[in-house]
Amino acid sequence: MPMRFIVGRELPKNVGSINLSYALFDITDRVDLSAIQGNGSQDRLAAAGG
Repeated sequence: MPMRFIVGRELPKNVGSINLSYALFDITDRVDLSAIQGNGSQDRLAAAGG
């Protein structure tokens, strides 16, 4: 699953590096997977917390 982080150009010049992270959570027990098939499924997953 690709993930894109966008870092603004407003960082101070003295910042030489940053650490970015993300976490994945299993939400299959909270989401009716049959209801999210087809168009817009990613939007509905995001709204459900995924």
